Amino acid sequence: MNPSLRRSRRRQSGQILPIAAAGFLVLAAIAGLAIDASRDYLVKRDAQNAVDFAALAAAKEMTLSGNVSAALSTGSAPVVAAHDFAANNGFPTNYNTTCDSTVGGGFTTSWFDVGGLACSATSGFTNKVTVNSPAVALPGAPVPPVCVGAGQFACVQVVITTSVAELFTSVLGVKSVYITVGASAHATLPGSSVNAPWPAALVLYETQLGCVASATTQCFNESKPVARASMNCTTGTNNCPTFWAANGTTPLINGYDGQYMNTPTDITAIQSNGDLVLQSQTTFCDPYGGNAANCQSTKIVGAKGYGVPAGSNVYCSKYGAGATIITPCTTTGQSGLSELDSNQASWTAAAYWQPAVDTSKLTGCGSLVLNGQAVYGACANAVEPYLIEPGIYSYIVINHGTYEFDSGLYDITGVAPVNTAGSGTANGIDHSNETTAADFDLCNAGGSVVTGNACAVTAGVWFGHGSLNYSAYVAPSSGTCAGGGSGGANGGGGDQTIIGGNAVVFRLESSSGGFVSTNEVTTVNMAGAGVNSLASVGGSPLLIDEENNSFIHLDASPPSGGGGGGGGGGSSLGNQFQGIIYQTSSATAGGVEVNLGIDKASGGHGGGGGGGGGATPAVLGQVLAYSFTTFGKPGTLDFSQGYGTGTVPGIQTSGKNETSIILSTTLTPAATSGYETLTVVYTDEWYMDAYDQFIKVNNGSPQFFSQGIWKTVPTAGAILPPVPNNPGPGPGDSPLASEIYPYQGATGGPNGNYVVNSMSSVYPSAADWTWNIPNSNNSTIEVSGQWTWGHEKDLAPPVGPAQNTPGDIATVKYTFPTPSGTYVSVSVFVSDGDRCGDYAYSAYTFKNSGAPGPGQQTVGAVDLAQ
Repeated sequence: MNPSLRRSRRRQSGQILPIAAAGFLVLAAIAGLAIDASRDYLVKRDAQNAVDFAALAAAKEMTLSGNVSAALSTGSAPVVAAHDFAANNGFPTNYNTTCDSTVGGGFTTSWFDVGGLACSATSGFTNKVTVNSPAVALPGAPVPPVCVGAGQFACVQVVITTSVAELFTSVLGVKSVYITVGASAHATLPGSSVNAPWPAALVLYETQLGCVASATTQCFNESKPVARASMNCTTGTNNCPTFWAANGTTPLINGYDGQYMNTPTDITAIQSNGDLVLQSQTTFCDPYGGNAANCQSTKIVGAKGYGVPAGSNVYCSKYGAGATIITPCTTTGQSGLSELDSNQASWTAAAYWQPAVDTSKLTGCGSLVLNGQAVYGACANAVEPYLIEPGIYSYIVINHGTYEFDSGLYDITGVAPVNTAGSGTANGIDHSNETTAADFDLCNAGGSVVTGNACAVTAGVWFGHGSLNYSAYVAPSSGTCAGGGSGGANGGGGDQTIIGGNAVVFRLESSSGGFVSTNEVTTVNMAGAGVNSLASVGGSPLLIDEENNSFIHLDASPPSGGGGGGGGGGSSLGNQFQGIIYQTSSATAGGVEVNLGIDKASGGHGGGGGGGGGATPAVLGQVLAYSFTTFGKPGTLDFSQGYGTGTVPGIQTSGKNETSIILSTTLTPAATSGYETLTVVYTDEWYMDAYDQFIKVNNGSPQFFSQGIWKTVPTAGAILPPVPNNPGPGPGDSPLASEIYPYQGATGGPNGNYVVNSMSSVYPSAADWTWNIPNSNNSTIEVSGQWTWGHEKDLAPPVGPAQNTPGDIATVKYTFPTPSGTYVSVSVFVSDGDRCGDYAYSAYTFKNSGAPGPGQQTVGAVDLAQ
């Protein structure tokens, strides 16, 4: 062979060796990085499992302690549980209290596996465990929505940071890396832990025996006619009994059905510690044993309608036929007496209740006098300018405008001034539109500096309607509701006074005054805190907590007609107050006075606690006060099914809380043993929305019929449901039907968990679909009737019936394993499909229908917050 050729080959062989060596090093480095990354992933997964367990354990301890009303504290059981569960799952640290901190009303602490480190250390350890309440945002992981605002102290967050020694990348100088994971768990108390009073519909403190009237003590003088003026019963000619049904009011007051208590007990609907003066035919209904449907005006139902102590007088013309009587009617001494339809029970003095309220974590917000302008001051919301935020206020006055109260606690410390502006814009309570005919117990003469008739009536919270200047109404950015009505999102103000609030609590301190909503208010719907939903009130379903001797005066302009669209100037919405309306049990004057006819335009009383014409009761819940007076039109106070209050988790709607949407809610045994079915019937003038509809059992996670199931999450303002993912009709059906409605011939669409049971021959009425809920022990939600996948407002043009057409009804049947225990609490949220997105939210307690089924937790629910 040619010598030169041999030399060339040797040179080529020598060049391959260093290339191969370099390639091997690269491959080795890649393999090392892959191995280190895999180890990092496995450690992160272990840490996530440990932090999940630790957070759930801490939350469980919160439920067992019966308290989610405050932040965690040093050495408390949830804190210790978080430490121990993290350690038991592979991330041990040295427990101590060195890093415990309660700055800002919250609680945080950290533990390390080595000593001598600063609490804020980010290196120098192998394991670090941190507990936060409230939760804090982590890189790439914002605070879950359920753990912000009113629910911040109902959550506990655990964070684990751990060091992982690197094997191969250490040659590159990377000796170790730190991995951080976190989890937040949400705790809800068991129903039996709710801080709530003995469940009588009315508990009244004013006594007749030994009462000595003074400038601060209100007593009833039986030798003088009943009278009241300017919300004052302690001076002059005012003379106020414990219970007074003023002429023309015809009140129906329904008690609580005690069969739902842990030990079924027949409860007296009304406990009055003093005289009753009945100048209008009055009905006290005891619905014990499932008799709520029989509670109707002038009808005697139940053995325990009311009780009064010996020595008290009942001023009435007569009892209804067949009534059980202990205290005969006193027919003289008071004028215009009328019939009492009720059985009387023997008197047993009830132990007076007091709410537990924690205001320490509230922000100071100043005071508000609103005349249609955007909310101002330290707590103004730049995104929602007509949304009033929780906090500490000296006083809140609304003379004009559409406003919404955000969920939470409002602590009122002062007394609002009366307007002194002779023209322009009111600077305080504007009394100038009050009239003798409409405004019981207020100024009754248009009293203001404008008319030259001074009026001194004031309060801590005042909703009215004056005659001075107001700012123009601002339409919501999401669009205008059908029928020219008003929505809520981003919009508000204007002339008409339209006020709403869901899961709100007003506490009026001893230094404050009363709570007043006048007849000039167009629409008011206020729902108190849901059971176990607001930590700062100990899970109590409070609405008003008045800690002074003033009056709570509840009134509004009754709607002018029934069945209209939500937000249409308030003409179709019945006014309502939901929850516990409470005055301190140490009060010596004042009380609650309410126009029970604010919920409807006209008509008598419907069955089951509903007002005439299908309206909902003016007061849905319980009243505890020094005295109670009904005035104005006939109406209902209904406590037969509980408080009817709750919070709505993250539903964005520009509509209003229209409680009349829910017609009925029942619980019955299911066809499958170990299961029961909750049936909800809801109705309105447009097709009902099935996108936002959900049901919760025992304060667990909400179960939606469709929201949260779609593969594409809709953006703000997008049509609902998301069009590309709708499990709608099959090929050949109209595009509109495919996007919005189920339709005849539908096959179930792309999501196999939906089943079409039946379709109407007339599109799209009477669609009947079932959602088989994954991972739920065979739970299902079936929706039938006139409903849409999303909102009626998303159809262009709307294809539903003409607005104000009655009779659009949908039925929801939620079948789930029967929980253990005798009783079950359920929460229901539904919304209609109109262009406002009006909604209703109610909570109920039912007796379980059978033996326990699989997979239900009843003693303090916990869940990982998402």
